[in-house]
Amino acid sequence: MLEKLTKARNLSKANNAIRRLISERGESNALSMADDVVNNYRKLAKDQHVSFFTFLFEKLNPQADAVLKAAQNFVADSSARNYIQLQKVSESPRQEFFRRLNRASQGTAAVVQMRRDLLQLLDKKPELAAVDFDMRHLLSSWFNPGFLKMHQVDWKSPAEVLEKLI
Repeated sequence: MLEKLTKARNLSKANNAIRRLISERGESNALSMADDVVNNYRKLAKDQHVSFFTFLFEKLNPQADAVLKAAQNFVADSSARNYIQLQKVSESPRQEFFRRLNRASQGTAAVVQMRRDLLQLLDKKPELAAVDFDMRHLLSSWFNPGFLKMHQVDWKSPAEVLEKLI
């Protein structure tokens, strides 16, 4: 009974941390709020991941009526202003959530771990593919091959690098 209450409390804390992080407009507390989301996610039991990702799917979707209106405006007048508005309203708020989450200490690692957990659920919960799409979109831009810096590794390389390779 106590375990069930603790699990429910942890999920509630995680969902509230998501709400706080996504609703905050300033940078002042963004780091601590992102850390709060990561810490609360790590407290969740594996069977609660479905609820966590379902919350992201249900609460952080683009608003369909705003997307439709912006699309109609863009079809009627394909101006830069209408294009920009369409882009703004059609981007999932989940993407902004994951961008903000990335600010946490070890935020990128947390997003990667979350995606690993999510991938294990997609067979049973195909509707969560939208959450995976947003994660994959951001991770592919964060890990762009253009950001890599190549170095030749030889026996003169630092011992730390050689140890990692071994």
